[in-house]
Amino acid sequence: MAQTAVDYLTKMKKEDVAVEDSTYQSLIKCCARCDRPDLVMRVLKEMDSSSSSSSASSSVKPDAKTYALILSGFGRSGDIDRALELLEKMDEKNVTVFNSVIESCVNHGDIDKALNAYQIMLRDNVPADSTTYSLLIRGLCSHHEVDKAEPFFELLKQSSEEPPTETTYQNMLSGYAHARNVGKAVQLFDEMKSKSVKRTLITYSTLMKAFASVRDYERALHVAKMLEEDGLEADEMMYGCLMNFSVEAGHLDQALQFYTKMRGQLGMKPSMMNYMSLIRGCGREGRLANAFQLFQEMKDSGLQPDDVVYNCLLDACVASKDIDRAITLFDQFKKEETVKPDEISYNTMIKGCSQSRLARKAFEVFNEMKANGLTPNDVTFNTLIDACVRSGEIKRAWEVLDEMHQRGIHPDNFTYSTLIKGIHPDDHGVLQLDRAFSLFETMKRDRMQPDEVLFNCLIDACVRFGDLSRALRVFEAMKNAGVDPSPVTYGILIKAYGQGNLLDKAFEVFTEMKRKGLKANDVTYGCLLDACVRNSQVDRAVEVFRGMKSDGIKGNTILYTTLIKGFCKIKDLPKALDVYESMKKDNVVPNNVTYNSLLDACVRCEDMNKAWDIFQEMREANIHPDLITYSTIIKGYCRVNKLDRAFGVLETMKRQGIKPDEILFNSLLDGCARVGNLDLALKLFEDMRELRIKPSNVTFSILIKVYGKARQLSNALHVLDIMEREGVKPGKVVYTCLIQTCIRNRQLNKAIELFHDMERKGVRADHITYNTLISGCLHARQLNRALDLLDASFRNGLRLSQEVYSSVLDACVQERRMDVAGDICNRMKQKGIQPDLQLYSRVVKGLMRDMY
Repeated sequence: MAQTAVDYLTKMKKEDVAVEDSTYQSLIKCCARCDRPDLVMRVLKEMDSSSSSSSASSSVKPDAKTYALILSGFGRSGDIDRALELLEKMDEKNVTVFNSVIESCVNHGDIDKALNAYQIMLRDNVPADSTTYSLLIRGLCSHHEVDKAEPFFELLKQSSEEPPTETTYQNMLSGYAHARNVGKAVQLFDEMKSKSVKRTLITYSTLMKAFASVRDYERALHVAKMLEEDGLEADEMMYGCLMNFSVEAGHLDQALQFYTKMRGQLGMKPSMMNYMSLIRGCGREGRLANAFQLFQEMKDSGLQPDDVVYNCLLDACVASKDIDRAITLFDQFKKEETVKPDEISYNTMIKGCSQSRLARKAFEVFNEMKANGLTPNDVTFNTLIDACVRSGEIKRAWEVLDEMHQRGIHPDNFTYSTLIKGIHPDDHGVLQLDRAFSLFETMKRDRMQPDEVLFNCLIDACVRFGDLSRALRVFEAMKNAGVDPSPVTYGILIKAYGQGNLLDKAFEVFTEMKRKGLKANDVTYGCLLDACVRNSQVDRAVEVFRGMKSDGIKGNTILYTTLIKGFCKIKDLPKALDVYESMKKDNVVPNNVTYNSLLDACVRCEDMNKAWDIFQEMREANIHPDLITYSTIIKGYCRVNKLDRAFGVLETMKRQGIKPDEILFNSLLDGCARVGNLDLALKLFEDMRELRIKPSNVTFSILIKVYGKARQLSNALHVLDIMEREGVKPGKVVYTCLIQTCIRNRQLNKAIELFHDMERKGVRADHITYNTLISGCLHARQLNRALDLLDASFRNGLRLSQEVYSSVLDACVQERRMDVAGDICNRMKQKGIQPDLQLYSRVVKGLMRDMY
């Protein structure tokens, strides 16, 4: 219609038909309303030509309303530049015209041009009104520049016209929410109430989102209570937000209540996003049954789960550590017609296998992923490496790294950290540690900056290998690289010094950390406590524990248990029990390790009545006894020669479905050795074989003891043949037991023969072996053999028992071999061993007598 009218105008002009001003005005309005700025410009051009040929040119001009309409038309069509150009040409401008241009700019998201129009307005002395300010506020807040909107909001509140409307307040509130300025958002929300500005559902929703943006989900949920107090009811979108906020705040039950109310009482339909949020929450809390129920209810509601939902449920299975359920769901997922597993699905499954230490299954999933045409990414490879490390297949982890390189995927800090974590001292460990350092050097050459976690892992690997000097070099490299050591780093160094029996150094590191302004956390204090306990410095451990509490760090289960272990180590059962009582008083829940440590203290102190009380208390606290628990109690009863009670505990353990291991059998065998019950010991040994539990050197040494007590030397010696047949290499503990058995049976020559056999096979004798042999030689009055063995012990740097040194010296004095005795005394002093004073006096007197 507008096009026809303008064409008709052109025809009239050609035919010199006079056109009245009202006709031009009507045409312009028509074209503007039809969003035809091109036609408006044609009409304006016709007006210009009319004014140039007429003496009354000033009369053929659009009025202010028409200009406003024209500018609005330009704005709606997005031709903001033309609108601003026209604005500059206008002779008479008012606030309506400017507001029209500003609104067009705001609607098209061009806040800079809106502000430009406002500057022209100020230049032309056109006073702004409440609409101007409201438009600018809306534009700036939608453009996330609430700080620039604040001055206009203040001008609006100071203007004599109408106060800010509910919409303007809402715009400002949205601006503060997006800027995460919760303080000003709350202030504005309260101001709305004080000025009686209506707070709508949108207002409350915006405030909730402001709290959620800074992860203050508790206050976001509190807004919902305020909403109810104002008599408003949440809509579907808000209920969805409330469910999500409840999940993030760790209130899953509250989230499920919102869900139930939404579906039942209010008849609303949760969205797929709502279901995913709830399923994710169930996964975090290990409530997998609820997650699967929600999944089924979602399908029943008519929503078809997509790959994201399946991935969410798979992740819930993995988070709940239920790999079997994850595998079943994954198989179901693969059978779906409309959706199929993607890279995230496969990565999640590999992660689940990794957590369950199922490296073989992880590789099956990995190979299937490739077979289905999906490309493994860095997450895939990192997770697969983690699966290998957790399963103890470190060699295979390095092979995955090689494939990663072949595919052109660059390893990151996480890749290297995971590999280094898997390195442990074994046959190949040293080579792997060297390779880790080689990778570390490669990273530096490639200008890849190792992060704190990688440095910590490398330092910790050195500590596991007992290579303190190398660990300290990495620590220095860390500081030189500009990576600030954290309390975790210092904790690892403290642990290293503790393991190296350098407790003072551990305290020096702790002091340095505090001097640098780093706050020690429970992990750091735990490392220092453990260092004290390892070095049997329990008094210092108690001081550390007190210092930790004065620093405002509460004792946790691990810290209390470490202190209990310290008192257990020095056999101070009363103080271990005092720590246990303090632990309960501080509402710290004991775990299996706590109870097992207390039981160990009772066993060391041979207080089996107290041990049984603690065992009962453990069960009453619903802490399920494990293999270590039962093994400790059995060992305790064996130590006090109560084999019947030990076997009773064994039967209880079996009823609980817990299988005995080699350590437990060793305790029972030792019990048999103590009471000299050979038949029962042999039956236990056969039971081990039936259960396919491989005997160790310790097992065979106990069996030798049993034979020795029964005076069956030939059977004891036959144990070596059994070990050879079963592929177990005899160690020093087996040889020492055999030597002791030979000496008890007065077979010194056989004992010496075994000692030489031991040396030939590269098994190094320890102080116990030498103590036993030397004592046997002295008992058989073979001093020369004893002296030869003593000489060997000095050369090997071994420190024997004071009783053995005294016996040798006494034998030398009795046989008047004072020169030999004097030489032994000198060698003892060189090793820091003080001879018995009375014997030393006799040796000195004998030497003086020989001299004169």
